[in-house]
Amino acid sequence: MKENYKNNLVRNLYRGIEPNVIGYVKAQRGRWLGHLKRENASIENTQNDFDKHNRREKEKRKTQDKMEHRSNKKYTRPWYYQLGR
Repeated sequence: MKENYKNNLVRNLYRGIEPNVIGYVKAQRGRWLGHLKRENASIENTQNDFDKHNRREKEKRKTQDKMEHRSNKKYTRPWYYQLGR
């Protein structure tokens, strides 16, 4: 990626096109700091963002939660439990 950027920069300099350095730096910052959604986000918050999928594994979903999901509305109706399943 960086080599490609340098090649394009040299090619554009020969063509007389000014380099878009600010746009390149913004793109790099967006790539590295994309998880920092707030300007003054702390390290703990970013770590929490990184650990979201790990936290999901720690908190195991209960059967009740699975049954109450919107795709399983049929299981939350009272007649389902009256059938004795």
